[in-house]
Amino acid sequence: MIVVEGYMDAIAAHQFGFRNVVASMGTALTESQARLLRRGVDRIILALDADAAGQMATLRGIDVLRDALSDADRPVADARRLIRFERTLKVDLRVVRLPDGKDPDDLIRQDPDGWRRAISEPVPLLDFYIDAVIGKQPPVDPRQKSEVVGRLAPLLGEIGDRVVQRHYVTEIARRLQIDERAILEAPRRPVKQRAAATVGRAPVGTPEESLLALLLQHPDVLWPVLPEILEEDILDARRLAILRVLREISPEKAPEALEALPPELAEHVAELRALFGERPVGFPGQIRREAERTLFRLRKERHDQRMRQLMAEIAVAEREKDRDALRHTVALIDRLKVRYPEFYPAPSPYFRDARDAAK
Repeated sequence: MIVVEGYMDAIAAHQFGFRNVVASMGTALTESQARLLRRGVDRIILALDADAAGQMATLRGIDVLRDALSDADRPVADARRLIRFERTLKVDLRVVRLPDGKDPDDLIRQDPDGWRRAISEPVPLLDFYIDAVIGKQPPVDPRQKSEVVGRLAPLLGEIGDRVVQRHYVTEIARRLQIDERAILEAPRRPVKQRAAATVGRAPVGTPEESLLALLLQHPDVLWPVLPEILEEDILDARRLAILRVLREISPEKAPEALEALPPELAEHVAELRALFGERPVGFPGQIRREAERTLFRLRKERHDQRMRQLMAEIAVAEREKDRDALRHTVALIDRLKVRYPEFYPAPSPYFRDARDAAK
């Protein structure tokens, strides 16, 4: 079973003949959804968006699935011959690596064969998780190394095959440049903490929260992006007030202006900044691209939410035979459809869209 993020991803997959695809309908996979997936499924493949928010959603989804799909604790002797209890996963859990900047809907419509290759070669859970936690530049600070080991140790304990487990222990030790015994003897209890605090190179949260967090963390880099953010993009009153403050000052005055905010806004600024981990997001170009992708994601979600709302209103109008309401709602949908190509580009001219078969 393949899990994608949005309903348009799932619709595109089914239109192109990929039937074993379901949508989580949001960036966060829920426990109830995970319990449904465990029924009669021996492999689950996560195929969420390739951007930073999508990667963090994948990590959260992995944690949810681990809790829902693991066996009961079993006794195991550790390196010191002490007995501890560990869990093993019942399901083969894997992750699809999508091309940068692509979500499943884009890839399926523009390159169905590329999607077919991606889902036929999913990455094992541990490989994806290790890459995400350690990153391209392994930490050099001992405390950061300890955090990484603490994050990975529970997953290592869930590997039933000792040969496979030792392979990953050796790989982690090599990348962190530490002794394997430090990993083997690490506590295997899951570490309950925000994924962003340990792993993230970008903020985690809703697109609106992530966008404001990026602005607060990098005001100098993202100042040119500010004019592109419309007030209608920000629904939360606190975040809108913060955006207005940032617009009225220069980047170098941002720290002073933010310190002078009323207590309620200052508290929310601290919450938004906490979405970042200790590591920076990246170079200026990467930061700007991340902000632009987050703004696009925000507008796409708002577009889809509004479309779902209007479709529900049409159903009510039809049921109540309210022609005026029906006519008004259809007109609103027609206006909304003008922006559809912005979020869902036309199919590739090189591949036949499955929708044509119905004509």
